[in-house]
Amino acid sequence: MHRVDVLKEGYAPFTTTVTVANGQTEYVTATLTNEDLDGDGLPDYYEENGYRDGFGRWHTLNPNVVDTDGDGLTDGYETSEMVIDANGRTYFKQRSDPNMVDTDDDGLDDYMEDYLKTDPTNPDTDYDLIKDGEDDEPHVPVYIQYATDRIRDEVALRLGAVFGETGLKGEVCNGLIGGDLFASKPSYAAGWIVSGLAGIGDVRDFLYAVSQSDTLGATLTGLGIVPYFGDCEKSAADIAKWIGKYPEGIRPLAKFLAEQRIIEFFSESDRLKIIDDFFPVRADGMKAGTYLITEYGLDVGDLVKMMGRGVDLSEVVHVVKVGDDAIPLTRDSLEHAIGRHVDGTIDEGRLGTSLFPTSEPVIWHTQGGVPLQYPGISSKTRAQIEEKLITWITEAIEAEGLTKWPKQRISAKRPFNQEEMAEYGISEVEVIIYGDGIETVFASKGPQVFKWYNEKWNPTV
Repeated sequence: MHRVDVLKEGYAPFTTTVTVANGQTEYVTATLTNEDLDGDGLPDYYEENGYRDGFGRWHTLNPNVVDTDGDGLTDGYETSEMVIDANGRTYFKQRSDPNMVDTDDDGLDDYMEDYLKTDPTNPDTDYDLIKDGEDDEPHVPVYIQYATDRIRDEVALRLGAVFGETGLKGEVCNGLIGGDLFASKPSYAAGWIVSGLAGIGDVRDFLYAVSQSDTLGATLTGLGIVPYFGDCEKSAADIAKWIGKYPEGIRPLAKFLAEQRIIEFFSESDRLKIIDDFFPVRADGMKAGTYLITEYGLDVGDLVKMMGRGVDLSEVVHVVKVGDDAIPLTRDSLEHAIGRHVDGTIDEGRLGTSLFPTSEPVIWHTQGGVPLQYPGISSKTRAQIEEKLITWITEAIEAEGLTKWPKQRISAKRPFNQEEMAEYGISEVEVIIYGDGIETVFASKGPQVFKWYNEKWNPTV
């Protein structure tokens, strides 16, 4: 008597026994079933009877629920592919644990890890000793780069204080200080700006004081420096000269000036003048800082905080107030959300992508030369969806009840009622917020919302 196992991915296993006489051949007819009542991509057999993962751990799931752990990823997506080893044993090579919201317990839930393409089974994707949930750059290890950058900043600061404008690109001392390796660093500009303030009589005193303080702002306070008339105009002029040589350095310099509390050295009115002169004028002719204060009721402190988070104020298209904080949305983030999640023109073929359902067909991906149309539809045009994005972003953040701008990456969700669901084909919109503002917005769930994985569009929860 022999046992016969017939295995095929996406189907329940078929097992039977057969007796074969010597010299004879017996045929077995295997009837394979792929019953999946909840439509989550994992056959009911494995949900009810359980399955093993690659480490031999046993999992059972709810066959009546698309997403057993409620993390926004379907059970079939998390269990991923079935593997048959050399001994005929089966297991599933899981993306993440369908019974756990945060498989690796790193503070970043599985849905967010899937979106960011970090490893949901490894709490430290880049192995830099910082958990993914606390890591500003979870794909970039910082332990070596941090020390190197600190040394270069220290050198650039001192060179900027001594050589100033003469060390910039195309100027007489640029080659003498090692070229743009140091002159293009924000710390060089900061050294030049601060050492040029009228209250500092000796650069050597300034450089020594820097080594004794945490920030350049603390250095100025420690030296008892008070801004003189004309310091604001001179600092703004120096900043403009540096940006003219290194225009790609606008955001890094703004971040550095805020982090080092140099901007706080000036009065509030002078700070606004420096900020307005620092960033490019908006397309409507208004200066960036003045516009944000006028349009959204912000104060100069809000602008400085945005600068400290690396935000280009001239690119801000919307602000959501939360408590005493203000969270910005930049033009790049909005355009990326539209391109990836409305038009389908960005990140085509990227795993885990969903699109807003509209009345206009989206040919998002080709498979074997055959165009694949997004199956989700609604009565709304793409333009009508785009018009709603900022409203949904605001409502999602307000629904989350945030009272401050988070430094760690989080998501805010905006649920839809039955009437809205019928109108838009969406039951939930999700917004991703991070240290530099609102990253993106997308449809996460709904009867007409589908997610791309396993080379096909799959229904969401």
